[in-house]
Amino acid sequence: MTELERHFELEGAFNLRDLGGYATASGAHVRWRRLFRSDSLHRLTDDDLAAVGDLGITTVIDLRTGDEVQRRGSYESVKSYRHMPLIDRLTSDDDMGTIYSDPERVTARYLEILELGRAQMSEVLTLLVDETVYPALFHCAAGRDRTGVVAATILGLVGVNDEDIVADYVLSEQAMTRMLERLRNDHPDARAELDRVAPGLLSLFGEAMAGVLDAVRARYGSFEGYAETLGIPNAGLALRAVLVE
Repeated sequence: MTELERHFELEGAFNLRDLGGYATASGAHVRWRRLFRSDSLHRLTDDDLAAVGDLGITTVIDLRTGDEVQRRGSYESVKSYRHMPLIDRLTSDDDMGTIYSDPERVTARYLEILELGRAQMSEVLTLLVDETVYPALFHCAAGRDRTGVVAATILGLVGVNDEDIVADYVLSEQAMTRMLERLRNDHPDARAELDRVAPGLLSLFGEAMAGVLDAVRARYGSFEGYAETLGIPNAGLALRAVLVE
């Protein structure tokens, strides 16, 4: 399966893609059409809904805050919709440009998510070691930050190498450009504000995610060690059983 088939071109979502195909340390590969990551699905058109429906997704994990869900709605056209807000408060527009223009600040923000969202990360991983929840999809608003942290954790646990984890994170760059273009078209009166936050929205530094991987190993020895602190021993083994072929 080619890299182009990893992405799904939709009208109302910009960052839906398959986490399959990545090689693991054992020489196996993450299964295709098993686990998906995405931005918010509340804008899907009828054609989008049909395309997403064809994926046979059973479980959606919504990482957004309660306020985001209340204001924008959610995608619950699945057997199991699970709201697991990974953070309580969004980065302010004022902080967006400051944090997301500096790779070290992005790394710090992602590590903060892993620490402050420990209970939710435990819920997510506990759910995803269950064979019956698949195919599954997890998402936040843009599919970059919260979703990126969860994706990196899962890929790290199943043994995908750092280069591929970083590369998967950076794939969100094109989606951010499309998302900003749509926001500018849909909200012409807010162009000045969108221009102000654009640098932070469009910035994706591979070194920021690489910094997260290094920091997790420095603090916990491995992603397996991190999962153990969440009360999920052998999370890597359990995830490989359901995600790797």
